Amino acid sequence: MAKVRKGNRELTVAEHKIDDFVAQGYDLIDEKGAVLKKGAPVSLQDYKESYVAAQKEIKEKDEKITQLENQLEEYKATVNGLNDEIKDLNKRIEELNATKQTTKKAVSK
Repeated sequence: MAKVRKGNRELTVAEHKIDDFVAQGYDLIDEKGAVLKKGAPVSLQDYKESYVAAQKEIKEKDEKITQLENQLEEYKATVNGLNDEIKDLNKRIEELNATKQTTKKAVSK
């Protein structure tokens, strides 16, 4: 048996009837009253609550996207800085290798 709730009404229903009650706007709940499956909105108030909840979720996700985009830009700047540093180090290696070659020639003469 499962418990469903709509407003202040709680019912115990057979497992095979859960989907029917959820379609009528009942929430499937656990023993502690936590919602396991949200009932389909059936009244204007239910739709308004769903709309407000959806708008809040959208706003939170937009903020998270903005935060991740800013973080991505920071990472790109770090990568570009590291790439510049690698180029400088490779140039320094080439200079040292050139110096090494001229030093070998000077020593062998």
